[in-house]
Formats: sequence, C-alpha cells, structure tokens
Amino acid sequence: MQSTDQTSDIPAPAADEAFSFVFLQDWLSWLPDTTFLNVAAWQWVGLALVVFLGLVGQLLIKSLLDRVLGKLLGGEVEIQRKLISAVGLAVAGFVWSRLLPFLSFEGTVLQVFEGGARVFMVLAGTLAGFRGVDALGAWATKKAGSTESSLDDILVPLGRKTLKVLVIAMGAVNLAPLLGLHITPLLGALGVGGIGFAFAAQNTLENLFGSVTVVLDRPFSVGDWIQIDGVDGSVEEVGLRSTRVRTFYNSLVSIPNAKLTTAIVDNYGERNYRRFKANLGLRYESTPEQIEAFCSGVKALVMDRVDTRKDVCYVELNTFGDSSLNVLLYMFFDCETWADELRGRHELMLDILRLAQGLGVEFAFPTQTLHVGEQAVAGDRPSAFEAITDAAAKQLGTAKAKEIGGRGT
Repeated sequence: MQSTDQTSDIPAPAADEAFSFVFLQDWLSWLPDTTFLNVAAWQWVGLALVVFLGLVGQLLIKSLLDRVLGKLLGGEVEIQRKLISAVGLAVAGFVWSRLLPFLSFEGTVLQVFEGGARVFMVLAGTLAGFRGVDALGAWATKKAGSTESSLDDILVPLGRKTLKVLVIAMGAVNLAPLLGLHITPLLGALGVGGIGFAFAAQNTLENLFGSVTVVLDRPFSVGDWIQIDGVDGSVEEVGLRSTRVRTFYNSLVSIPNAKLTTAIVDNYGERNYRRFKANLGLRYESTPEQIEAFCSGVKALVMDRVDTRKDVCYVELNTFGDSSLNVLLYMFFDCETWADELRGRHELMLDILRLAQGLGVEFAFPTQTLHVGEQAVAGDRPSAFEAITDAAAKQLGTAKAKEIGGRGT
C-alpha cells in the first residue's frame, strides 16, 4: 500500500464522462487516498458497483425474457433456458463495457478490465445470437408444422444454419480488433489468394448451389420417401451441404447436395396411388367355374374398400404356371402413407383367403404329382359348382365376397 495524490494520478476524463467521473469522486471522497495495484480505492469500489449493476441488469432481462419467450416458444424449455442465459450474459457484458470507462483505469489495468469487458460482451453477444437463431428456428418449425405447404419444412432448417454462419462471422469481425488482429490485411490476402480459395471451396459451393436447387426446384420435401443413388428412405433434413435420409434400416445417410443437381430422384412420396400387383396361384384341380367365382369375388372385395382406386382393377386368369393356375391381381390403393398401404394389403389378403375358403378354392405350391390310371370321381367336384354356368359362378363369387366384405371401411 502507498499513498498518492488522487487528482494527479487520474487523467482528465472526456467531456461525456466528466459528470459521472466527478460524481464518483465526490460520492466516494470519504475513502482513503490509497492505491492497490496502481488502482485507487474509489476505483475499486466503483468496479464493485459496476459489476453489481451488470448482474442486476442480467437478472432483470432474464425475468423479462422468461415471460415473453414462455408464450412464444411454448414447450421448448431447454432452448428457452439457454437463450435467456446467453442474453443475460450479453446484457451484463454491455453494462460493464459501458460503465468501466467512467472509472478512468490506466495502463495494464485498463487493458485487463475494459478490454476484457468488451471481449466478454462480443463473445456473449455471439452466443446470444446463436441461441436466438435456435429459438427462432424452433418457433418457425412449429409454425411450419401447422401449414399445408412442405416448402417451409425445407426453408426453416436451411435458414437456421445460414443465420448461424452469419452470427459467427459477425462475432469474428467484431472480436478481431479487440484481440489486435487487423481485418483489412486479411481481406487483402484473401483477395490475392481468391483463386486458390475458390478451388479449395469448389465442393462446398457446389453443395450450396445444390441446396438452392432443392429449394427452388423442390424435387422432394421433408418426410417424402425417395430413392436416389441406391439410397432408399425418408428425407429427414435438407442442410447447406447435404441432405439427410433415414433409411428403412434406421441408418442416417448424408447425400451431398451437389449430386441432387444431376442425380435421378425417384420420389415415392409424390405418388397419387400405390400399386399392388400379385399372382394368386390356384391348384390345377380348380374348375373353370371356381376360377370365375374367385376372380369375381376378389374384384368385388377390391371395389368394396374405401381405400382403393375403382377405375383400375384387374383380376384375371393370366398364365398357366408349372404348378399353378396364376390369377393376376392388379390394383391401386388410395392412401397417403406406407403404413396405410401395408394395412390395406394385410386386410385385403386376409379377405382373399376367406373368399378362397368359402369357394373351396385352394392355393397351389410347387409340387410334382404322378397320375397312374386315375379316373375322375363324381364326388370330387364341389356340390356348389355342379351344373353351374359361368355367369352363375360369377354371381356366386360376388355373393361370397359380399359376405366377407366390409373390411377397410
């Protein structure tokens, strides 16, 4: 500790700081004229007061934002907490950086306190901007989910990542002078090495243009089932560099956006109808009347469902197979999701099995049968098909289908 003349050690303040400077001196005139680490006692007290005011400002802004963001973000508690904390730090840094000059620090102390406060303010402000983009993205995602358009589902994550890059860039530009780095020579060096930088960033630029192509051309939307370059799955996110696809093995595949400008994209999510094609193999023992009844019944089952396309449906005896009479079923489901399609197939196939049992029709499986002197037995033919015409067989099959019908309604 050493005594010194307070007025001689402290330089004259600037015009805009004169009032506050004189006020602090007068208000703290009761303190002893001593210094510690070349800082006067009144400056230490003033430093404590500045720190206290910064903390008060932090608490006030946290209380205010907690009420405002609680209504905007709803259930996003973690994002809200991080944003409020970051903004509170930024406000505290702003208060410290604005009030510390009134304490008239000098030399190393000036660099440590005032310089540190400015660096802290820039870092906290950058963090607050980063968290703010997350909060804005969460709010926009919630709004996008309530709209019918799928374009905003792509734009929201793309815009969020773009804003984050801008926030980091602005933070770096503001932080560089405080750390003694000069931006102008750096920009000049980038200008000289622009060609090399362009070659190095070629892939990045291609991916960026690819993401723009996805937004403008819209070959798919988030949630669509697509197939591209051997990858089959659901689009989960479109980023600045790549598009992420969740496969049906639950793995996550990243496809560079540059490929999207030239690759063939098969978008199953844009289908109006979902095709179902099957060969129903019947045993060769089946009579023509049974086949007519079966085909008519299967078609009636398809027509009775509410989730099928009514103008395109074919149920016809198609080929003579090695071990079966093959009936072609060709129809379309009118549903939005793959899960609905699977459910529809399940119900329709069960109804076809019930129809076959009701008509006495059996499905074939690969077998080889040796017939030696075998004669047809009169009782082998189902009694329902004795002396029946094709028209009557069709009516019988339709009637059986009506008994089974009602599925998918």
